[in-house]
Amino acid sequence: MMGDTYLVSSASSNVFCVLRTRGAENLLVVLNLSDQEVSDYQLKLASGPLSGAYQATDVLGQGDVTGLTANAKGGFDDYLPVPGLPAHAVLVIKLEP
Repeated sequence: MMGDTYLVSSASSNVFCVLRTRGAENLLVVLNLSDQEVSDYQLKLASGPLSGAYQATDVLGQGDVTGLTANAKGGFDDYLPVPGLPAHAVLVIKLEP
């Protein structure tokens, strides 16, 4: 099985985000395409494969990220992994129940 990819919407047009799933593994990849920090970039996935609450770990070891709680449709609403996303930042977040 190759897994599934879900395009995640952002409140900022400067932020690109996808959720990649394969079996029980869930990775959220967040990119700031701007040369400035972005703080108003709430992430939303209307529906998806998630269920319940997840601990979030920055795979690249750049700092702490906020946990995520799935909505009733398996997605999430208004998720901010970090308060401010630095210019050209790349976050790879592992989500574990």
